Amino acid sequence: MPESGINMEEMGKLKELSDLIIEFIRQFIRTKDELMRTTLQVQIELLSARLKRLKVSIGEVKSQIDEVCIPEEAKSIETISGIPVVPYTGASIDSDNNVQEFSWKSSKVLEEEKSAVIEKAPNVQTKIEKIYNFYLGLSMYLYQKPEEKSLLR
Repeated sequence: MPESGINMEEMGKLKELSDLIIEFIRQFIRTKDELMRTTLQVQIELLSARLKRLKVSIGEVKSQIDEVCIPEEAKSIETISGIPVVPYTGASIDSDNNVQEFSWKSSKVLEEEKSAVIEKAPNVQTKIEKIYNFYLGLSMYLYQKPEEKSLLR
Protein backbone atom coordinates (compact mmCIF):
# COMPACT_ATOMS: atom_id res chain seq x y z
CA MET A 1 0.00 0.00 0.00
CA PRO A 2 1.60 3.30 -1.00
CA GLU A 3 2.20 5.68 1.87
CA SER A 4 0.15 8.38 0.15
CA GLY A 5 -2.86 6.13 -0.42
CA ILE A 6 -4.88 6.02 -3.63
CA ASN A 7 -4.49 8.55 -6.43
CA MET A 8 -7.44 10.44 -7.85
CA GLU A 9 -7.67 8.17 -10.92
CA GLU A 10 -8.09 5.13 -8.66
CA MET A 11 -10.61 7.05 -6.52
CA GLY A 12 -12.62 7.76 -9.64
CA LYS A 13 -12.48 4.08 -10.59
CA LEU A 14 -13.66 3.06 -7.10
CA LYS A 15 -16.53 5.52 -7.33
CA GLU A 16 -17.54 4.17 -10.75
CA LEU A 17 -17.35 0.55 -9.55
CA SER A 18 -19.39 1.21 -6.42
CA ASP A 19 -21.98 3.11 -8.49
CA LEU A 20 -22.09 0.09 -10.83
CA ILE A 21 -22.83 -2.31 -7.96
CA ILE A 22 -25.51 0.03 -6.64
CA GLU A 23 -27.12 0.19 -10.09
CA PHE A 24 -27.01 -3.62 -10.49
CA ILE A 25 -28.83 -4.02 -7.19
CA ARG A 26 -31.38 -1.31 -8.00
CA GLN A 27 -32.13 -2.93 -11.36
CA PHE A 28 -32.62 -6.24 -9.61
CA ILE A 29 -35.05 -4.65 -7.15
CA ARG A 30 -36.98 -2.98 -9.98
CA THR A 31 -37.19 -6.33 -11.78
CA LYS A 32 -38.49 -7.96 -8.61
CA ASP A 33 -41.17 -5.28 -8.29
CA GLU A 34 -42.18 -5.73 -11.95
CA LEU A 35 -42.35 -9.48 -11.55
CA MET A 36 -44.77 -9.14 -8.66
CA ARG A 37 -47.38 -8.47 -11.34
CA THR A 38 -46.77 -11.72 -13.25
CA THR A 39 -47.55 -15.35 -12.50
CA LEU A 40 -45.68 -17.00 -9.65
CA GLN A 41 -43.81 -19.55 -11.80
CA VAL A 42 -42.63 -16.88 -14.24
CA GLN A 43 -41.58 -14.72 -11.30
CA ILE A 44 -39.48 -17.48 -9.81
CA GLU A 45 -37.78 -18.37 -13.09
CA LEU A 46 -36.99 -14.78 -14.07
CA LEU A 47 -35.91 -13.75 -10.61
CA SER A 48 -33.66 -16.80 -10.26
CA ALA A 49 -31.96 -16.03 -13.57
CA ARG A 50 -31.46 -12.38 -12.59
CA LEU A 51 -30.13 -13.43 -9.19
CA LYS A 52 -27.50 -15.68 -10.79
CA ARG A 53 -26.38 -12.84 -13.07
CA LEU A 54 -26.33 -10.42 -10.14
CA LYS A 55 -24.10 -12.77 -8.09
CA VAL A 56 -21.59 -12.97 -10.94
CA SER A 57 -21.65 -9.20 -11.55
CA ILE A 58 -21.21 -8.37 -7.88
CA GLY A 59 -18.31 -10.81 -7.58
CA GLU A 60 -16.52 -9.33 -10.60
CA VAL A 61 -16.94 -5.72 -9.52
CA LYS A 62 -16.02 -6.41 -5.88
CA SER A 63 -12.81 -8.14 -6.96
CA GLN A 64 -11.87 -5.03 -8.98
CA ILE A 65 -12.66 -2.79 -6.00
CA ASP A 66 -10.64 -5.07 -3.69
CA GLU A 67 -7.60 -4.88 -6.00
CA VAL A 68 -7.52 -1.11 -5.61
CA CYS A 69 -8.52 -0.51 -2.00
CA ILE A 70 -7.71 -3.57 0.12
CA PRO A 71 -4.06 -3.83 1.11
CA GLU A 72 -2.39 -7.25 1.30
CA GLU A 73 -1.94 -6.80 5.07
CA ALA A 74 -5.71 -6.65 5.49
CA LYS A 75 -6.09 -10.30 4.48
CA SER A 76 -3.58 -11.48 7.08
CA ILE A 77 -5.19 -9.33 9.78
CA GLU A 78 -8.60 -10.70 8.79
CA THR A 79 -7.25 -14.23 9.21
CA ILE A 80 -5.84 -13.42 12.66
CA SER A 81 -8.86 -11.50 13.96
CA GLY A 82 -11.67 -13.36 12.20
CA ILE A 83 -13.24 -10.00 11.34
CA PRO A 84 -13.58 -8.89 7.69
CA VAL A 85 -11.22 -5.94 7.10
CA VAL A 86 -12.87 -4.13 4.19
CA PRO A 87 -13.98 -0.50 3.77
CA TYR A 88 -17.46 -1.33 2.48
CA THR A 89 -20.51 -3.28 3.50
CA GLY A 90 -23.16 -5.18 1.60
CA ALA A 91 -23.16 -6.06 -2.09
CA SER A 92 -23.75 -9.63 -1.11
CA ILE A 93 -26.35 -12.33 -1.41
CA ASP A 94 -26.73 -14.64 1.57
CA SER A 95 -27.71 -18.30 1.61
CA ASP A 96 -31.41 -17.35 1.75
CA ASN A 97 -30.94 -15.22 -1.40
CA ASN A 98 -31.40 -11.95 0.48
CA VAL A 99 -29.68 -9.12 -1.39
CA GLN A 100 -27.70 -6.67 0.72
CA GLU A 101 -27.14 -3.21 -0.72
CA PHE A 102 -23.64 -1.81 -1.16
CA SER A 103 -22.25 1.19 0.69
CA TRP A 104 -18.91 2.48 1.91
CA LYS A 105 -18.57 2.27 5.68
CA SER A 106 -18.89 5.49 7.63
CA SER A 107 -16.02 6.83 9.72
CA LYS A 108 -17.88 5.88 12.88
CA VAL A 109 -18.34 2.27 11.75
CA LEU A 110 -14.68 2.05 10.69
CA GLU A 111 -13.51 3.38 14.07
CA GLU A 112 -15.68 0.86 15.92
CA GLU A 113 -14.48 -1.95 13.69
CA LYS A 114 -10.85 -0.90 14.14
CA SER A 115 -11.22 -1.13 17.92
CA ALA A 116 -12.74 -4.61 17.66
CA VAL A 117 -9.95 -5.80 15.33
CA ILE A 118 -7.22 -4.37 17.59
CA GLU A 119 -8.83 -6.13 20.54
CA LYS A 120 -8.67 -9.47 18.68
CA ALA A 121 -5.16 -8.91 17.25
CA PRO A 122 -3.25 -6.48 19.51
CA ASN A 123 0.15 -7.72 18.34
CA VAL A 124 -0.40 -6.10 14.89
CA GLN A 125 -1.95 -2.88 16.14
CA THR A 126 0.33 -0.65 14.05
CA LYS A 127 -0.67 -2.42 10.82
CA ILE A 128 -4.34 -2.32 11.80
CA GLU A 129 -4.18 1.41 12.50
CA LYS A 130 -2.39 2.02 9.18
CA ILE A 131 -5.06 0.10 7.24
CA TYR A 132 -7.95 1.78 9.03
CA ASN A 133 -6.42 5.24 8.59
CA PHE A 134 -6.29 4.44 4.88
CA TYR A 135 -9.93 3.28 4.99
CA LEU A 136 -10.95 6.45 6.85
CA GLY A 137 -9.46 8.50 4.01
CA LEU A 138 -11.48 6.45 1.53
CA SER A 139 -14.58 6.87 3.66
CA MET A 140 -14.31 10.63 3.68
CA TYR A 141 -14.16 10.63 -0.11
CA LEU A 142 -16.58 7.83 -0.99
CA TYR A 143 -19.06 7.28 1.86
CA GLN A 144 -22.69 7.74 1.01
CA LYS A 145 -25.82 6.16 2.37
CA PRO A 146 -27.88 4.15 -0.10
CA GLU A 147 -30.62 6.37 -1.51
CA GLU A 148 -33.10 3.54 -1.52
CA LYS A 149 -33.43 0.76 1.01
CA SER A 150 -33.92 -2.70 -0.33
CA LEU A 151 -37.26 -4.29 0.31
CA LEU A 152 -35.65 -7.71 -0.06
CA ARG A 153 -35.36 -9.34 3.33
